[in-house]
Amino acid sequence: TAAAYTSAAPGVHTDDGGVALSTANQLTVNARVQEQLTFCVGGTTVDIATTLITTDCGVAFTGSGTCGNTVDLGVIGSTTSVSPVATTSNGNTCNGAAMVRTNAANGVTVSYLAEQDTASGKLKVPGATCSGVSNTDQCFNSSGATQSTITAGSEAFGMTIAAVNCVSSTAYACTFAGGTYNLARNANYDGNGTNTYGTSQGFAWVDTYSQSTQTTIASSAASAVKVVDDEALMLKFAAQAALTTPSGSYTVDSTYIATATF
Repeated sequence: TAAAYTSAAPGVHTDDGGVALSTANQLTVNARVQEQLTFCVGGTTVDIATTLITTDCGVAFTGSGTCGNTVDLGVIGSTTSVSPVATTSNGNTCNGAAMVRTNAANGVTVSYLAEQDTASGKLKVPGATCSGVSNTDQCFNSSGATQSTITAGSEAFGMTIAAVNCVSSTAYACTFAGGTYNLARNANYDGNGTNTYGTSQGFAWVDTYSQSTQTTIASSAASAVKVVDDEALMLKFAAQAALTTPSGSYTVDSTYIATATF
């Protein structure tokens, strides 16, 4: 019993005891990444997906001194003129290009609106009145919303995206030929449908105007990686005149819009 143990006769040591104390608190770390969207459109003399157009939107496009914001298809005849058209045919050797950078978690969409002149966004002589699909007014017939090739003898105007140029992309591996780009072309604006330059590309052009129904030409929304690092759409334009297309100087303006979903 306890009474059997004294300071003089403590008995045999068998055990030790102690009391442990512990307490805990949490520390929360917060951070923010701001939304980013950079977009630029212009003319470029670049005509291949592996040649640098520009490092980013803060630097002028290659050949911008020649192109500005204009693509000149030169003298249009009964054969299809496709940009870039050489100066020997009165063109300015330029394509169009639209470059975008964004960290949008849900992707970015690029679209366009054909600006209206006399109620039409066709390639036309300014001020001319367009009459449907006539081959005798001063308005080129548009290729329409669905991509199609321009047939011999027909009058037509359209646009396509020949390639996605991502030479400027540094945040991830990106090549057009390898199909490793995030900004996917719309099926009606994908050239000949492959990652090469075809000789029989399809073209499309929507000449109506509605802020609520912009025409989408490319998007990263469906890509596995939705952010885009300075990928550029190479815009090629084409026109062909009918034998009865009236003479004149034809033009059309279009506005391009990048819409990011964060």
